[in-house]
Amino acid sequence: MEVSTRSVNNIINNLGVTVSPEYVSSLNRELDKKVKEFLETRIEDGIKYLLPVSNT
Repeated sequence: MEVSTRSVNNIINNLGVTVSPEYVSSLNRELDKKVKEFLETRIEDGIKYLLPVSNT
């Protein structure tokens, strides 16, 4: 799963921040690494941030 550069740029723009395309690309690469790490982490290994979701 990859985070699209366009999605990252949209989020940043919604925060009212203007950054260069190169900066968005670097953020995107870092997010891709973090998402990959999270998806590959076994629950037994521990996860830094695991938020419970209520279906009610």
